[in-house]
Amino acid sequence: MSHFALLKELPNRTSSEARRELLRDVTEALSGRAGAPSAEEAAELDGIMASVASEFSTQVRTEFARLIAASATHFCQAAERFAMDEIEVAAPVLKHSGALSEEVLLRVVAEKSQQHMMAVTQRSAVSPRLSHALVERGGDEVVSSLLGNEGADIADKTYDMVMERADSSPLLQAGLVRRKSVPLDLLNELYQKTEADLRREIMAKFGQVESAELEKAFGRSRSRLTTRYRQLPEDIAAARKRLAALEIERGLTPSALVRLLREGQPARTTRGDPAGGGRSQSRHAGASQPGRRLRPRTVCHPGRRAGQFQPGAGPGRGVWRPL
Repeated sequence: MSHFALLKELPNRTSSEARRELLRDVTEALSGRAGAPSAEEAAELDGIMASVASEFSTQVRTEFARLIAASATHFCQAAERFAMDEIEVAAPVLKHSGALSEEVLLRVVAEKSQQHMMAVTQRSAVSPRLSHALVERGGDEVVSSLLGNEGADIADKTYDMVMERADSSPLLQAGLVRRKSVPLDLLNELYQKTEADLRREIMAKFGQVESAELEKAFGRSRSRLTTRYRQLPEDIAAARKRLAALEIERGLTPSALVRLLREGQPARTTRGDPAGGGRSQSRHAGASQPGRRLRPRTVCHPGRRAGQFQPGAGPGRGVWRPL
């Protein structure tokens, strides 16, 4: 029986000195102080640690996990076993071990805690697939940590997910703005959503970029917005049908449109009918009726107090009269 095989008997050892001696030998083998183990010895030690790890105390498992994480030898079975352990044991392996495959890391993200995911975000390299899984399942703190890791490869579709969450998360807004490799077109979209301090940081980033590159970023931002808002809403068919019915009943009035807005049905109020129905048709239909006079409208203008706009003859003409 090899010396490493005695690890199987470690939990049953009653002599403290014998336990310490055996642990010292294993520690030296893992750390490389006694010379790198042969391939056969490494495979044996890997299998033994994986099979009996649950019998060790948390303190012993944590020490072994730390040594495995730093070892040049890939103890794959033991690393996988420790990665699924409680966070005190798993953290060093999740952060540093090169023995963990992407599949194992994805399983950790799917099955373990936010603390485990936080450790994964701190790896020297994070693949696009793993980054996406972390954003899908991780909380804002996890995603913020991922954004702070320049070794994380984040795909465009993953950035889109982060952007949606950033609408209501100052933490993620800051993470996006301060990430060195963040696409500039995302910063352009983010500008209006952030506080003054982050806006200044965005402007400082734009100031360091060549004008041609900046124009490309703005172009991508415009394309993203065009694609996003070009898609018709799911209720467009029902909206068109209802607008057609209202038009037949001569019920397509400004008050009806206001009511639809209050019901929270954007497709019925912002899209309208492609043949000319909807908001614009109802507005111009009334204006074209012979003998109909346009009445003053009471409005609130940004930066002004409430008043009335008295329509004049011709487009763009009129008088603002404060109340």
